[in-house]
Amino acid sequence: MRRGVQRAALGAVIVTVAACQGEGARPADAPPRAAADAGGGGFARGGETGDAPETGGGGDDGAGGGAGNADPTLPTQSGAPPAEPAGAGDADHVTRLGAIPAWRAVVDRNQYLARRGERAVVFGRVGGEVPPTPVATAPTDAGPPPPPPPTGLTWLIDETEGQGALAIRVKMGASPPKPGERVAVAGAWALDEVRRWYWQAEAVTPLPADEAPAPGPADAAPVAPGLTIAKAPPPGRRKDPATVRDGEVMELTVVKVPAREGDGWAVSDRKWGEVLAYLVLPGERPSYGGHDLRAPDERWTLKRNWTYWVRVAKVKRREGEPAVITAAGPPFLFP
Repeated sequence: MRRGVQRAALGAVIVTVAACQGEGARPADAPPRAAADAGGGGFARGGETGDAPETGGGGDDGAGGGAGNADPTLPTQSGAPPAEPAGAGDADHVTRLGAIPAWRAVVDRNQYLARRGERAVVFGRVGGEVPPTPVATAPTDAGPPPPPPPTGLTWLIDETEGQGALAIRVKMGASPPKPGERVAVAGAWALDEVRRWYWQAEAVTPLPADEAPAPGPADAAPVAPGLTIAKAPPPGRRKDPATVRDGEVMELTVVKVPAREGDGWAVSDRKWGEVLAYLVLPGERPSYGGHDLRAPDERWTLKRNWTYWVRVAKVKRREGEPAVITAAGPPFLFP
């Protein structure tokens, strides 16, 4: 009797062990597990486990993206090629190169410094040669001083905002691309002998012209690279900050300058008037982590009680508060 009970117990143990060993086995033709089943730690490739999860990049509005390797579309600081985002097509050259708009490299300059070995790829449209900075000298008996030597720098204009006003200085070598060409430039930020920021190019890749963003309004005034405020007549009718709507032209008077990038210029419809709105100009947004390395000539300089006009992109209004108005292009002075 006792021997029969022992045999029955031994058989139950063998069956249990065999069941445990077979539980983890998967047939060779079984479908792959979902990311959650595998621990949720991997980046799902397109076509395998569904759409890729969203990353924590800051986007254009937040000017963020971390150190560059938090966003799979950006190159890592070590120079490793970026991960291919899910669904990227071969025609989208900017995405495949992991390139960022030219002005984003200004806003987040602290992430792309050559002295730290960091690298990135910026894209934009080639402008003309950057003119030398005039140097004020006292007149002498020998006559006027000789003109300053060429800078060897080329403007790279941001195509995504600013309608041509936002541009960075790039050192591309002896044979830079022609003005008007679209390029992606791999490199990093460096300082020249007068401590002026420029993008040191390591590789230049042409971009197709048919992938260029849509141009601005047909009646937009011509804009030179750099944050210079030109004089130009406003196109058509203009409105004040209290009544302007998306896409219209606004006339404004600056009441108070912003304390930080992205706070907005306090504007009114007359000198010394009440604040009717806060105007955010192209490229004005906080730097990632508060590390703002913008130079003085990379900031807009509007003057209090001066009157300007600007094309409006977006108006946000709240009851009892000044509106927040985002400009589509640069500000202009009346001629």
